[in-house]
Amino acid sequence: MQDQQPEDVHGAIILAAGASTRMGRVKQTLPWKESTLLQHAIDQVLASSIDEVVVVLGSNREHVEARTDLSGVHVVFNPKWEEGMATSIVSGLKALLDLRPGLRSVLILLSDQPLIDVKHYNKLIYSYISSGHKIISSSYSEQLGVPVVFDRRFFRELLELKGDRGARALLNTYPDDIIAIDAGDKGVDLDTEDKYRHYHDRFGQ
Repeated sequence: MQDQQPEDVHGAIILAAGASTRMGRVKQTLPWKESTLLQHAIDQVLASSIDEVVVVLGSNREHVEARTDLSGVHVVFNPKWEEGMATSIVSGLKALLDLRPGLRSVLILLSDQPLIDVKHYNKLIYSYISSGHKIISSSYSEQLGVPVVFDRRFFRELLELKGDRGARALLNTYPDDIIAIDAGDKGVDLDTEDKYRHYHDRFGQ
């Protein structure tokens, strides 16, 4: 994989495999504006400069698929979703590399951050292209996190992730390779019913 000549191709992995245990219901299909949380994330990424989009599903797969327009994206089922977020990153990146072996970079994002929009995704991508830095991370509340772009230099380490640490392990390991793009208050993830209701009432109608 590392010996493949890089192409000018950028991919995205939308992580949507979790069971939404803190929410208490299937989060991916909760209403947001004219669609759902997952559909909103898909639409925003498809409107960006990303070339290939993979959506990783796991828990409640049939329910999510039946309520989501998945045309224009590649769907991957992660049978190990219960083992943690890392397994979904691995599943998604493997699928992207099967599609585009010379993939130059990958954008990793969550399906439950609906305030993150196409403008922010493009800021991350354009910063990666123009800066020469190998990791472009969102920042909020003085912390780094997703959405985040990784250069192919880090693909092998992403493929070796374990458990529920996600990509944060690499952010902690390579601080000198990172440019942070301020997401302001848009980085909130809607992981509880109270959060969802609050932000849906303000922004998701």
